[in-house]
Amino acid sequence: MNRSPDTPDSNSDQQDSSDRLQKLRTTQNYPWMTGILALVVVGYFLIISQPHLIAFYQPPELILHREFQWAVAAIFFCIALWEVRRFFRQRRQIELHIQKLRTEIDDIWRSKKALQARAHIYSGHADKLKLFISDKLLEYIEYDEKFLHFKSIAAEVRHNGVISYDKVRTALNKAVTELSNPPSEDQDNADRSQTTVNPYQEALDAMRYLWDLLDLSTTDNIALHIGNFLIECEEHYYQQILNRGSDHAMPVKADFSPASALLKTLSPLVETTELEDINGILKPIEKNNTDKSEETTTIDITTKQFRIVVDASPTLLGNENHLILMLENLIKNAQFFANKTAYKQKSDRILVRLYEHHGHIHFGIYNRGPHIDDSDKEQIFQLGYSTRRVKEHHGKGLGLFFVNEIVKGYQGHIQIENIPNQETTYSIRLALKGGEVVTRVVKATLEDGLPVLQEAGQEDSSRQLKWEFAKAVESIEVSSTSHPKTHVFNELDSRQPSQFLDPGESRIPQWMIEVKPKRSAHRVQFTALDTGGVQFHIRLPSADSRLNGEDAPFEEQLDDEVDRLSSQFKEFGEY
Repeated sequence: MNRSPDTPDSNSDQQDSSDRLQKLRTTQNYPWMTGILALVVVGYFLIISQPHLIAFYQPPELILHREFQWAVAAIFFCIALWEVRRFFRQRRQIELHIQKLRTEIDDIWRSKKALQARAHIYSGHADKLKLFISDKLLEYIEYDEKFLHFKSIAAEVRHNGVISYDKVRTALNKAVTELSNPPSEDQDNADRSQTTVNPYQEALDAMRYLWDLLDLSTTDNIALHIGNFLIECEEHYYQQILNRGSDHAMPVKADFSPASALLKTLSPLVETTELEDINGILKPIEKNNTDKSEETTTIDITTKQFRIVVDASPTLLGNENHLILMLENLIKNAQFFANKTAYKQKSDRILVRLYEHHGHIHFGIYNRGPHIDDSDKEQIFQLGYSTRRVKEHHGKGLGLFFVNEIVKGYQGHIQIENIPNQETTYSIRLALKGGEVVTRVVKATLEDGLPVLQEAGQEDSSRQLKWEFAKAVESIEVSSTSHPKTHVFNELDSRQPSQFLDPGESRIPQWMIEVKPKRSAHRVQFTALDTGGVQFHIRLPSADSRLNGEDAPFEEQLDDEVDRLSSQFKEFGEY
């Protein structure tokens, strides 16, 4: 951990370093003891060598003895030797101190150079940071200028676009009317079949969709714009209910079928043959939307890219093109991430669900792919934010912003749910030809988030389990601990391969079973499917619920709403 120079630890280190430097001695003391003693010894021998000095000073007889003189000389030489030894020892210590001092100076010099280099680096970083901040400020200033410029362009587009749109719509309406007139009696059946397809009507629908898209993209507040339009549609819808059965024509169609909007959204995304099948199934649902007496059934359609599950549902108020724009952005977003999946599966489909619950229309769009982080969930609907850009893709951050604004305009609710893989135990019952029954118990566990299978009594685990039988398989029953319902498959061809997907209630298959009959052996293959992905769930109030004033159940959001409101008054709690 880096410490600033002003921290207590750095100050204590500097104090210790200065104390160590003060203890390092670089000077040597003079041998005062030996010098003084030498003067005393010289004076002593001078006195005893001169008779007149002895007579004058009259020293004691002891100091004149030969033994005393030898003792004085011995003591002097011992002290001199001790002083010389002490001198050289101090000299060695001083040399060591000088070496340590040089080392300390070198360390200080190197640290100063390192600090200087670090200062240059930090100054360079500071310059880069200043340039970065200045560039960002310029970008924001430029963005504000572009935004103001965009608003002026949007106003110009709305002003001049209305005139052009009215001219094109008038011409197309006239062409549609002329082309829809009954053909003459001499026209053959081939010409009659050609008149059933009206290209002008398709062009008119495309022009209306383009205009609605421009209308939303150039308005100041998309949610407020849609909300105001819904208020107008409510008034027309009330009049339509009150004048039911009369010949009075309404100036604006106030409601539309959500199944029709879904069909028009999927039309450019599926093949022609698939579109004909979808048309043939969904059209009757549109006609029966307002018929409450007939029992509704769930329509389940599977194409190369989609699995479409539609229930008969009431109508929605507003503009159908707004819902088409919302569904188009969600489905195309699902297509993008489904194609980027690391583990490809033949069973992969984008699940699109439409159903009614408690007076509200529910849409669910699921795709396999990477989960959305919690941090991204909070920002994913913001203008300009895109997970594709974060992950080095090219996203503009507009699609989900439009989706959220349209949902808010409808006073609906949108939720993002990460779908994980699940652990469960399967019981597979295989009925063979001749009455023999074989039961396999398989446990599905997770490894790195992916499901793997392990048969009871076996140690190996894999994504697929294969069994071979000498006799043909007549029926298969699959049950699991996660779903109480047992699925039975008895339409097996003894000559052709058969494949069955999990028909669970979630419409997201968790397993696949394949039967491959051969002459010598009949192979059964059970595969655990990766269901990890993301689901967008949208709830919109229907036209009838808005007419009756019914609100969506809000118990699941009540606690969060109460916390949000009470947080504004926490600072006044002490009063």
